[in-house]
Amino acid sequence: MEDLSELGKEIILLLVFEEEFNKLIAETTEPNKHAVKDELRYLIAKDFAKPAGEIETGIRHGFSYDSDRMFEYSYCLTAKGYQLMEALIQKKPK
Repeated sequence: MEDLSELGKEIILLLVFEEEFNKLIAETTEPNKHAVKDELRYLIAKDFAKPAGEIETGIRHGFSYDSDRMFEYSYCLTAKGYQLMEALIQKKPK
C-alpha cells in the first residue's frame, strides 16, 4: 500500500463522495489550508484523487484544474483512490 501521511489518509477517507476544497479543510485535523492543498496536489499527482468540477460554473472536469485556485473546485477519488480507501478501512483497528 502507498505510504501516505496521516493527512493524506484523512483526505482519502473524506472523498468517499465529491467534496469541495473548503469542506476538506474544515473536516481535516490539519488547520493549515496550505498543507491540505499540498497533500491534495500529491494525491492528484499519484492518481488517487481528481478534480470533479468547478463550484461556481458547474463545469465538470476530469483532469484539468488551476492548482493556484484549488478552492474553486470539488474533488473526488479515482478508481485507484477507492482501492486505497478500501485498504485503509480494512487496516483500521476495530
